[in-house]
Amino acid sequence: MVNLNITQGQAKLIKRAVWALPVLYVLFFVVGFPLVNISRGHTGVDLFYGMQVGTRDSGWTFKLPLIKVIEIDNQARNTTSGDKLIESPTHDLQVANIGLNSQWSILPGKCTADLYRVYGNEDAVEKNLITPGLYEVQKAISARYDAYDLQQKAALIAEEARTGMTDWVTQSQKMHGLANCIDVATVLFPHVEFSPQFKQATSEQTTTEQSIGTYENERTKEVTNAQASAAAQIRSAEATAHQIRANADAETAGVVAKAKALKENPKLLCYMIHKGWDGKLPEITNGQSPLPFSDVCR
Repeated sequence: MVNLNITQGQAKLIKRAVWALPVLYVLFFVVGFPLVNISRGHTGVDLFYGMQVGTRDSGWTFKLPLIKVIEIDNQARNTTSGDKLIESPTHDLQVANIGLNSQWSILPGKCTADLYRVYGNEDAVEKNLITPGLYEVQKAISARYDAYDLQQKAALIAEEARTGMTDWVTQSQKMHGLANCIDVATVLFPHVEFSPQFKQATSEQTTTEQSIGTYENERTKEVTNAQASAAAQIRSAEATAHQIRANADAETAGVVAKAKALKENPKLLCYMIHKGWDGKLPEITNGQSPLPFSDVCR
C-alpha cells in the first residue's frame, strides 16, 4: 500500500485546481472565449440572445460574455443562374432563354447589421433579395428589346440591367426602412438562346447585311474611280486649252510683228514677193511690166 504524504500547502493547491476546472469549463464553453477574430473582408455582428448589440471590423477583438459574433462576408459575390436558362418573351414576341450572371457585395459597417436583421446572412440576402431582383430585371429588359438587339447590344443592355438592378434592390430595402446596402457591380446576360427558326432568320439577315455592305463598298469604289477619271480628263482638257491659247498668242504676236516690220520697211514686202516668185511670167498683161507687183516694187 502506497503511503501518500501531502502537505497542507499541496492540499490547498489541489483544492483550488478542483474548483478552477468547472469555472474554466463555464468560462470557455458556456460563456465563450473572450477573444474573437474577424476575417479580412468580413464584418462581425454582435448578438445578445438574438438581439443585435453592435458590429466589429476585421481583426482580433475582445468580446463580452454571452455575446455571439456572426461573420458576414463583404467581398464580391457572383450570382448566376447556372445551367438553368430563364424563359422570357422579347419585344418582338420571340421567346428567349436567358442566363444570368451578376457580381455584387454587401457594404460594410452598419449596413451589414441592418441587412442581417432583415434578411439574414449573405446567403439569405442572395436568396431573398438578389436572385428575385435579377429575375425581375431580366424580364423587364427582355420585354423592352427585340430578340436581335439582345444579341447585338450586349454592352448597352448590361449597363441598363445594372442600373435597373440597383434601383430594384434600393426600393426593396427602402420598404423595410433600410438605406441601400448593396453594391451591384455587374449584371450580364452571358447566354441568350432562341428557337432554331429565329437563329436561321438571324443568320440570313447577317448574310444580307454583309452583301449590302459589300455592294456599298463596290459602289463607293466605282464612284471614286469615276470622279478621279473625270478629274484627270478635266486636267488634260485644261492643259490642251492652255497650249492652244499659248500657240495662238505666239502666232498673233508673229503676225503683229511682221505687219509692223512691213509698215516700217515697204521694200521688205518686195523682197518677200520676189523671194516667193516662181520665175513664170503671166500670159496676159495690161500693157505694163510683166513682173509681178512691178508698180509697187520699183
